Parts: sequence; structure tokens; C-alpha cells
Amino acid sequence: MVIDSEALNTKQAAALCGLKPQTMAKRRIEGRGPKWHRDGRRIIYFSRDLGDYLRSLPSGGAPAAKPEAGV
Repeated sequence: MVIDSEALNTKQAAALCGLKPQTMAKRRIEGRGPKWHRDGRRIIYFSRDLGDYLRSLPSGGAPAAKPEAGV
């Protein structure tokens, strides 16, 4: 399998996104962050996925809040 994108660990991906590694982990758990992959015990992010994620954010830089059910 050929991967045409750089693989980054959580710390590197967080730096690229301007976030703390803890924020990346929290967003990963909440399903709000960029696409990630597991390689054994390692969590990796591909630079192309990070670019897609950053382009999907509103221009203010933060993801739009999801409306609460019943509100």
C-alpha cells in the first residue's frame, strides 16, 4: 500500500492544527476532530486528512456547535 501523505503523531498533528495534544485526544474521543488511524497502539493522522479538517472549519477557526436535541 502506498500512502501519499505524511503520517503524524498526535503531538505533531496538534501543532499543525494549532491545538494542544490533549485537545486533539478529546476531539478524537468526541468524534469532532480530524480523521485518525490506529497503527497498533499508535494513533496517527495523515497530513491530507488534517488539511481537509482545517478547510472544513468555519472561517472563525472553531467547529460550529451542534444544536441540542429538543431545543
